[in-house]
Amino acid sequence: MAVDYLSTLNSQGSGLNITQLVQSLTAAEIEPKRAQLSSQKEEIELSISEMGKLQAGMETLRSALSVESAGLAFDVASSSAAVGVEISDIDALENRTASVEVTALAQGQVLEFTNFSTADQILGAGSLEIDFGSWSDVPAFTASSRTAVTITLSATDGLDDLATKLSAVTGLSAQVIAKGDGKFSLAVLTDTGAASAILITASDPLDDFDTTNNANQIVAASDAALSVDGIAVTRSSNTIDDLLPGLTLSLTATTASPVTVVALEDPDLAEAEMRAFVDALNTTGAMLREASKRGINGASSGPLVSDPTVAALKRSFAALTTTPLDGFGDDAIYLSNLGVRTERDGSLSLDSDVFQAVMASDPAQYRAIFQSLNQSSSEGVSVNLASFAAPPAGAYAFEFTDANTATLNGETLIQRTVDGVPEFYKITGDFAGVSLRVTDSSPMSAMVYFGESLIDRVRDFVEQSLATDGDIALRTSRFETDMRDKEESLDDLVLSETRINDRYMVKFGAMESIVTQLKSTGSYLTSMLDAWNKAGE
Repeated sequence: MAVDYLSTLNSQGSGLNITQLVQSLTAAEIEPKRAQLSSQKEEIELSISEMGKLQAGMETLRSALSVESAGLAFDVASSSAAVGVEISDIDALENRTASVEVTALAQGQVLEFTNFSTADQILGAGSLEIDFGSWSDVPAFTASSRTAVTITLSATDGLDDLATKLSAVTGLSAQVIAKGDGKFSLAVLTDTGAASAILITASDPLDDFDTTNNANQIVAASDAALSVDGIAVTRSSNTIDDLLPGLTLSLTATTASPVTVVALEDPDLAEAEMRAFVDALNTTGAMLREASKRGINGASSGPLVSDPTVAALKRSFAALTTTPLDGFGDDAIYLSNLGVRTERDGSLSLDSDVFQAVMASDPAQYRAIFQSLNQSSSEGVSVNLASFAAPPAGAYAFEFTDANTATLNGETLIQRTVDGVPEFYKITGDFAGVSLRVTDSSPMSAMVYFGESLIDRVRDFVEQSLATDGDIALRTSRFETDMRDKEESLDDLVLSETRINDRYMVKFGAMESIVTQLKSTGSYLTSMLDAWNKAGE
């Protein structure tokens, strides 16, 4: 109990504990407001915490979806390190076992120009003309269709400057090498392939670099020679992507015996990947459902049960797994096609038997979950998309009537010619950034497919949700603003409490003064009456 020193000292007053009375009255006025604001603040703090959990969960889902090899359930292998193999085009990939034998690697031409005293020895003003082509054993040089390149040296240019200028020419690299005996050489290397050799034509004072007689050649340019399933082929590079569909071979050494290269789609690996994807979706779905659940039969409601942003996120996320995937063929693909079912609690499950049956009959449906698709039904039409292109998913008719006219989904395309081949493109509308290259010169029609994979669709949802101007950030910012408002209101309440307390103290102080005066007057009157009574006796 508060001690009321004023009332104690003023024994002529009301006798009430004014301080305690004022505190009680002030508390009766302030505490309900403070309790309400404190409760609201706690609710907002909980909401901010839950939004933080949602953000963390979305970031975890984003990490789970970041695997670039998703949807590539192919086992590719080589029986020898001499022939490396990797997937280059999943859409072209097919089950295949091939026998590869390498008899020669592709080489670039190596030239050496010797007997220079310093690395920056001045060479003199002049020019070098470089032709590209191939050398025969005569020696005789056959130029290719590539335009010759001219390098010009000034009177102050040295050997190192020449190396720099040679390296700037596409298909060449050059460097100055210390021989170890006080002399320096200029080494010039070309790209691999028999047709990548060079002929340098020069005159005084640069005639030391003239290779008309090919005397400076250390290594001749040559093609790779190999056989695939017994068929002999040559290639200008040791990296070969046009022999086995969807695969790139990397030749590192010749082989004494055939090497086995295998590409097999593994249905068990595909199922494991699908299960991991479903589990990731279930984790995020459960988090959204838990945050927004309604309390039934005495159960507690979720902390964000009435939050419109979370409700919208939950609806959008659920729609991701039920909306069909268009653009992967003439028929839409549903997640349920692959055995994915929605359980009563909203979670997803995978039926192994259904999934394995699809993998055996139509594995392209599995790939549609993980790999977006942009292609045509004709080998004579190739599809290219600019970085900004976002065509709507679906199958669209392409009509090519001649070298100058074509339409896509009935829309007229703009024509251009690139390297003698007609291309058609759009710069506005739904197909902005789409270009179609036509290598078949005869009038034709084809279907063009644009398919967005489910994993890309989920990625887009996650990125939009986590963006600085996304739903989670905006809602969290709103909660934080509300939190600051409640804190300011609580601070204002402290000031109000002081003002209310002071107002009551003034009022009760005035009351005490009146009571004291009344008591003093009463005592005076009582004394007078007592005196009169005694005088009348």
